[in-house]
Amino acid sequence: MGALLILLHHKLEKWITKIMIEKNKKIRLEAARKTIAKLEPTSAKALAGKPTSAKASADKPTSAKASAGKGE
Repeated sequence: MGALLILLHHKLEKWITKIMIEKNKKIRLEAARKTIAKLEPTSAKALAGKPTSAKASADKPTSAKASAGKGE
């Protein structure tokens, strides 16, 4: 009887450890996702179709004097 109890205890211990590791991975992954989302200034969906300030300034000349001075 004691041998069965030892085997059962070992199997139960391994199973619980596996479950706890999986749960910990999920918690850490979710925390990492939240941290990444917090650190990103804007999401990719918000940027879709909207030019950034660097693109907008490159596409449009700021003034006639600035564009005339470049040619000389």
